[in-house]
Amino acid sequence: MFHNHKHDVECNKTKVSVSSSAKINSEQSISKTLLHKNYLDVINMKFESDKQKKISWMSDYEIYNDAVQNSSNLMYGTPDPDASITSVKCGGCGALLHCKDIQMPGYLPSELIIGKNNQELQGVKCQRCHFITNYDTCIDLKMSTSESNDVMSQLKSNGNSTAIILIDLTNFPCEVWPYLSFILGNQTTVFIVGNKIDLLPPDSSKFIENVKDCLTESIVKAGILKNNIKHVGLISAKTGYGIEQLINKIHKFWNRKGDIYLVGCANTGKSTLFNMLLQSDLCQSQAANSIQHATTSLWPGTTLNLLKFPILKPNQARLHKRLQRLKTETKISQKENYNNIQEFKETKNIELLALQGRVNHTFKRENELHTAISKSNKNSSYVRESVHLKLDENSHDYKNIKWFYDTPGIIQSDLISNFLTSDELALTLPSKIISPRTFCLWPGHTVFIAGLGRLDILSAPTFVRCTIFSNIKLPITVCKMKNADYVYEELLNSEAFCVPVNNPSRLENWPKLKFKEIGVIGIGEKESAADVVLSNAGWIAITAKENENIMMRSWTPGGLGIYTRIPALLPYSVNLRGSRLVGTPAYRLGRQVYISRRK
Repeated sequence: MFHNHKHDVECNKTKVSVSSSAKINSEQSISKTLLHKNYLDVINMKFESDKQKKISWMSDYEIYNDAVQNSSNLMYGTPDPDASITSVKCGGCGALLHCKDIQMPGYLPSELIIGKNNQELQGVKCQRCHFITNYDTCIDLKMSTSESNDVMSQLKSNGNSTAIILIDLTNFPCEVWPYLSFILGNQTTVFIVGNKIDLLPPDSSKFIENVKDCLTESIVKAGILKNNIKHVGLISAKTGYGIEQLINKIHKFWNRKGDIYLVGCANTGKSTLFNMLLQSDLCQSQAANSIQHATTSLWPGTTLNLLKFPILKPNQARLHKRLQRLKTETKISQKENYNNIQEFKETKNIELLALQGRVNHTFKRENELHTAISKSNKNSSYVRESVHLKLDENSHDYKNIKWFYDTPGIIQSDLISNFLTSDELALTLPSKIISPRTFCLWPGHTVFIAGLGRLDILSAPTFVRCTIFSNIKLPITVCKMKNADYVYEELLNSEAFCVPVNNPSRLENWPKLKFKEIGVIGIGEKESAADVVLSNAGWIAITAKENENIMMRSWTPGGLGIYTRIPALLPYSVNLRGSRLVGTPAYRLGRQVYISRRK
């Protein structure tokens, strides 16, 4: 058996320290994806250096009343099932604020909400958003897939609307949900945007074009009318790459015909993109500092209702001023990219090749509130929740205005992430540029991606090169197919797989692996013929000699998210491999290309 972890090739099992706390809910809801942590321990750790060892998280809020200091439920707060739900939305996720139930979206303890009027609650974040932002932990929610889809149905009923469909490039076509065309209807103008391009390693000079073509084909297969697609773009909501270009396309094709809706599955980066656009020329300058940023986190389902900002009208004078700014900043970006490439040549640090960009607002003037908040973020370990962020939609400035909406993430049932805890998500979802790992497999051999995915080579005339794209934290294990079931069970009950975590109660709820058989015909040793997509585990590019027929069996928990992607997303990545490691099926991590960055 061959076991590979990160850059190393090892014969022994690799031990990784992972928290074993987990809570898996059998209901088909967002709650089964989240880890229910011990909030008291987390908060005490956060304020470990504070003199007040029992400081309350509620004191972070300006609306906190010091008179409740002696409450026995100070750390958690007290729900009031008989209280009414307010008409004020959480500034982070859009859910209506209330104190009825801790597991319902928009919850705040009664100590913070009772006796407060709507004016005082404006801009306040719910408990869940506050914990995500300040304590890196998350509270389970009772929200079903049908509730999420009900919110999305507003898009179809809103005539002349525009939809920006955000797709995670590390996980499609799993991200393309089956009812997409039904939700959008036939009249909706569509922008297809692939996010997380910064995580994909460029494999050729046609890297960007190939990814766009592959993404477009997946969307068209999902039933979206090609005539409705006005633009296909690639961005990084994290680094800013491609976002200014996306705004240019919106200005060109939108024509103020209706509102714009940002839609996509959970964990695609919608809230991060919303926050970027909030500080861009797409948003009215006077509103940019009056709207709370959307809550962003590793956990899916952070946006629970419609968040919005007013769209700036792109007249000719504004577009000209914007163009002048972009020309200046393009020169700066090109110089930064050149410096990164030179540094990469010396250090071989692949992260320097991640596609970068910058997003600014041509017309925005910083106000005192924004400056004060920025200073507070820099100079303190935590910031009291501001209650002054408010936008008066009834103002004359917003009469007949069009709006940009961030919608709740669709809970796609085809994703392995639905079964993962927060610890497991951190190990599974890539956060840095992916280093492809290539293996040489003969018929009768099996490769595992942690405990999340498995690929058997059933038959092939010769060997097959398998290039694996996954989080580098996920170990790769190769063994003979006849021993694969035994190896899986043994490693599942050890720490070698990393995901799922080795915990008896956790493994009781872990779905059994199920398979689909796949056939691929090789097109040459220098170009991958297809990708075998294994949901959130990643994908495996298959490379074989021309016209060779390869039969495979692919496995995931519950058989979720198994697809054959033809053509391959990064067809020339197999050529990036290093030299063969003697006595193993693995190749060393090889060179990376950067030619596409010159564009």
